[in-house]
Amino acid sequence: MTGPFRTWKDLKTKLDYTTETKKNAISFAAKLTSTILKRQLSENISSVDLANKAGVGVLEVDSLKREDVIPSFDLLIKLAIALDIEFVIK
Repeated sequence: MTGPFRTWKDLKTKLDYTTETKKNAISFAAKLTSTILKRQLSENISSVDLANKAGVGVLEVDSLKREDVIPSFDLLIKLAIALDIEFVIK
C-alpha cells in the first residue's frame, strides 16, 4: 500500500477483498486494533508494559501502528484482555 492513511475508512476503500467474509474479518480486526491503541494511549501504557502484561513481544505490539500489517486475532485478544477491554457478542 502506498501513502499514509488517516482513518480505517480511508484505508478500506483502497483494499481488494477476495470474499465478503475476509472484508468483514479485516474490518473487525481494524476496529479492535483501533480500540486497543486508544486504550493504550489513554492509560499511558508503554508498548513494553503492554507486551509484558499480554505475554507477547514488543514488536508485535508496535506492529499495530503499521498500516501494512493485519494482526492475528490471537494477538488482538491477548492485548484486549491485558487492557481489560470488554467484548459484547450479539
